Amino acid sequence: IKQTTICLEKLGYSTKCSIINYHGLKNILDYLLIILNEKSHILLIRNNNLLPILFPILLYKRLLGSKIIIDIPTPLVNVAKEIQQKDCNAWGVIIRKLLLYTSFPWSLLPANIILQYAIESSYFTLFIKKKIKLIANGIEVGSIPLKQKTPKNSKQEIVLIAVASLGHWHGFDRIIDALNSYYLQQEKNIVPIRFIIVGDGEGALDYKRMIATYNLENYISMVGYKEG
Repeated sequence: IKQTTICLEKLGYSTKCSIINYHGLKNILDYLLIILNEKSHILLIRNNNLLPILFPILLYKRLLGSKIIIDIPTPLVNVAKEIQQKDCNAWGVIIRKLLLYTSFPWSLLPANIILQYAIESSYFTLFIKKKIKLIANGIEVGSIPLKQKTPKNSKQEIVLIAVASLGHWHGFDRIIDALNSYYLQQEKNIVPIRFIIVGDGEGALDYKRMIATYNLENYISMVGYKEG
């Protein structure tokens, strides 16, 4: 969200970023009041579990002339898959999925634009397909200072660690491709780079195949699901 704010400011917009904890009744009420009382011409809202409750407020804001943009970082069909993978009993999975499928996509109808970063299922795009804009999920790289020197450590290596469910939308395949290109350089005194992937999911098998195809087993480790 902060990166989005930075990019909008560079485009000439006057922006304000609010990161709200909506857990607990008081925080939920505060969140709803902030949206209701916001005077901005454009409201960009990150997808959350309160969108069904926000529905009448967003309709009211639309009637007042506000432009509503809803940002959905993870496709809802993948959220459903993650629910299935969570360590809870069968009734817990059923209830969570029922809440998800009954809360969307109707709660997205007040939006003028819906931002998504990966393909959504046909169910979750019912009645809103024309509102969806598929864009790249990126950051304002200019706001991150580059290190001028290679960091020193006892092993003289760089270690990358990714912790997430292994869905294709996370783009770990790009890192694997990049490491393949990096090691194909065959330059002398190249700094070793290791990539450790923590997690499990539907993309695991494809990542393992890529690692084997590129012969990167010495540099990329998949350690599976971890707790603690």
